[in-house]
Amino acid sequence: MKKLLQILRENRLEKGISQEYLAGKLGVSSSTISRWESKGNFPSTDKLFEHASFLDLSCYDVLALLANEQPKLVGRIEISAYNKATFNRLIDLLLKEGGNDIDFTKTHLT
Repeated sequence: MKKLLQILRENRLEKGISQEYLAGKLGVSSSTISRWESKGNFPSTDKLFEHASFLDLSCYDVLALLANEQPKLVGRIEISAYNKATFNRLIDLLLKEGGNDIDFTKTHLT
């Protein structure tokens, strides 16, 4: 997300558009634009696409930029299982519930 917001900022500056002007066009405050650009606060999806569109970036450009960014790790859990069946059931359950949002590092102990 940081890279995308940085690109939006650079694009705005290249076009000579002030934060105040952009804020007026998007219906937000200039401090909101500042937070998006400097602190990496994530705008709502509709505002993100509206922001990008105003700067002549398509929704496809935005999605491509987002797809190339690595997700930020928000937590790590270490689990000890005392038999393989329990361990495998737990992994299956987590995969079913978490889908692609969970990265597993399996360590089998002997």
